[in-house]
Amino acid sequence: MASGESPPHRPPLIPNVVIKRDLYLAINDFTWTDVALSGIAAQVTQGLRTRLAVPPISLVDLSDEKVGFDDMPRFATLRARHADMLMIGRVSDHPKGMKIEFRVWALYNERELTGLQYLGPRDAIDEFANEITIATYDRLQSSGALDAD
Repeated sequence: MASGESPPHRPPLIPNVVIKRDLYLAINDFTWTDVALSGIAAQVTQGLRTRLAVPPISLVDLSDEKVGFDDMPRFATLRARHADMLMIGRVSDHPKGMKIEFRVWALYNERELTGLQYLGPRDAIDEFANEITIATYDRLQSSGALDAD
């Protein structure tokens, strides 16, 4: 670059996750595609709230802030309510019994951190909740979100 020239404009680097000492996670009620799956969706949601409420993760009650699985979260609203992360999901029918899909969003930089789906029998609710919990912790740990700053 010649003297006197401005450096080229570069967008600021945005980390994958905002690193916090205490991570505040909102778990939205999982939705369902068939009313017959509503009880399963409620059980999965409750199982995740129980399993993920282990320090350094604290849960934020945003039960009134409904977010559809295919909708973009209202990031500014969720941040204003002091949430760092949002988990959303849905339960649907599948030939193997059911499909559970979930996404975890980093609210401060408005990015999806992870999104997975699980297929299996309808009586495997606890196994699904365990797998989602493990996948979520692994992703948050590998991104640095669970490390102290």
